[in-house]
Amino acid sequence: LIALNPVILILVLYKLAKANLDFKKENKFYIQIFAGFIAFFFLYSFRSRIEAHWVAFAFIPMTILVFKLISDQPKSTTAYKYIAICSILFILSIRTVISLELPFKTEFHKRGKDYYMAIHKLAKGKKVVFVNSYQKASKYNFYTGIESFSDNNVSYRKNQYDILDREDTFHNETVLFMSNWSSSHFDTLRLESGELLRYTTVEKYQVFNKLKATIKETDISTLNIGESSLGKIEILNPYAYPIDLNRIGMPYHISLSLEQKDVKEKTIVRVNLDKKIVLEPNSTNQLNISWETPTINPGTYKLQIVIQSGYLFPKVISKKYDVVIS
Repeated sequence: LIALNPVILILVLYKLAKANLDFKKENKFYIQIFAGFIAFFFLYSFRSRIEAHWVAFAFIPMTILVFKLISDQPKSTTAYKYIAICSILFILSIRTVISLELPFKTEFHKRGKDYYMAIHKLAKGKKVVFVNSYQKASKYNFYTGIESFSDNNVSYRKNQYDILDREDTFHNETVLFMSNWSSSHFDTLRLESGELLRYTTVEKYQVFNKLKATIKETDISTLNIGESSLGKIEILNPYAYPIDLNRIGMPYHISLSLEQKDVKEKTIVRVNLDKKIVLEPNSTNQLNISWETPTINPGTYKLQIVIQSGYLFPKVISKKYDVVIS
């Protein structure tokens, strides 16, 4: 509610309460859209974490209601003007604090220019890819003026970097790959601030996050521990280039991700392919797979198809399927 300008919001609710019945009937649609949108995210917040800016759509019906209230109650115009002027000045002040290098420790400046310029120096002209962080990718672009990318894997959620077309910029390029975790594949550099940079150089980095896989003609509703299973999947390759699953150096691995409610860790089950596969461009490819259900706790799981390149982290390429393991 704070994101919607609480002062105007209170004034709108107050004026609506005082409005006559004809006004409420005439603007019933806008009132319902506004209230419904707020109510939806309020209820959704009990189910999952929400972001404050998601309610921004409610600005549209609220703005229309403000305009109609001013038209219907001209004496309110001055109050709205004062609120608008104060709000604009407040927003401009906050924007200034965020965008300029002032001695304020805001959340945005938690990792500031020095941090991202250190990564830029480490990259030595290479493009930079961050693991699971649209924030870092965006802030690297902000501080250096150079486009970067977020490699979103099975441990994260999809974001704008899964929608934006980045294949022309990053596919098959040599990149500096920034990880959040220690690994034998990554080097570590400690900055003067004490921050640790975990990184590696990936040659011919592959962009394949838009692959879409579906399970076909296979009943996976129940699986038995220790039992071998056969299945058939389809993978849509929407890119203009082929993807060779057996490429030299960092071949692709297709796996099944099993996730149980309230359990943080996912179980990754590697699958076997019946033949060498090249995913042809702009086409749907059929794959026969086999796997063995691991020894895990019996129960209901969410199953997804994931794919990874070499030692890099697997990415989700399918919807979730319900499966009971016994």
